[in-house]
Amino acid sequence: MKRYKQRYFIVKIFNNITKEDLIESIEDTFKNLHGIISFSFSKLKLIYFNENNRIAVFKCNSEFADHFRASIFFLRKSNVNIQAKIELTSGTLKKIKRKLKMIEKV
Repeated sequence: MKRYKQRYFIVKIFNNITKEDLIESIEDTFKNLHGIISFSFSKLKLIYFNENNRIAVFKCNSEFADHFRASIFFLRKSNVNIQAKIELTSGTLKKIKRKLKMIEKV
C-alpha cells in the first residue's frame, strides 16, 4: 500500500460562516470542479476551525493540493460567493501550529 504525502492549508475566511456550512460548501465545490473520485482520493479533511478569527486548517493529499486551491478560489454557498484566502501551505503540522499561534495572538 502506497503512503501519500499530506499538505496542510491555513485558510482565512472573510464571510461569516459556520463550520458545517464551510465543510459542505468545500465538498460541493470540489466535487463539482473535479469529480467524486478525485474528492475521495484527496482525503480532504477539516482539522481546525475557529469561528471567532474565521480561520480553518485543512489537510489533503499532496497530489490534490492544486485541486483544493481551485476549490477555495471558486467557493460558493447557495449562490453566494464565499471569500477565502490561503494563508499558508505546509507539509508539516508543526509549521502550521507555529503560524496559528502567531495569527491568534494578533
